[in-house]
Amino acid sequence: MVIIDYDLLGLELRDKVFYLLNHHQDYKGFTISENQYVCGHLDKKYLFDFILKHENSSYKIGIIVKDWRRSIDYRTILKVEKILKTTKNITKVLLVGRYFSDFAQLWAERLNIPILSSGELDVILNSIGGEFDLFDA
Repeated sequence: MVIIDYDLLGLELRDKVFYLLNHHQDYKGFTISENQYVCGHLDKKYLFDFILKHENSSYKIGIIVKDWRRSIDYRTILKVEKILKTTKNITKVLLVGRYFSDFAQLWAERLNIPILSSGELDVILNSIGGEFDLFDA
């Protein structure tokens, strides 16, 4: 049984990501910017829901949240790879969505693009509060 904090149940996916970034100890030392455009090839602008920049380096993580009612397919993974290749200042891109097709998961693994489903996000959020109990006997 997964125990979900009732304060987080009603949050949109983007808000859950924001909560994670502000409360998980792995993100201490990062500054968080919201709704940031980053220039890519030929001055094309790409919108990131969040950009994390480490205080002691030029390392930047771009986070894109797709809160779609359908699964994210492999074409979205390929678009994220293109964004990563064409933006100058982004070191890594994390794609967050409700569901990912099997083919999208395969392509994300091949291209080394981290993905996070809403179910995985809920598990992580539960572990922050110390209330993580995935297997209730």
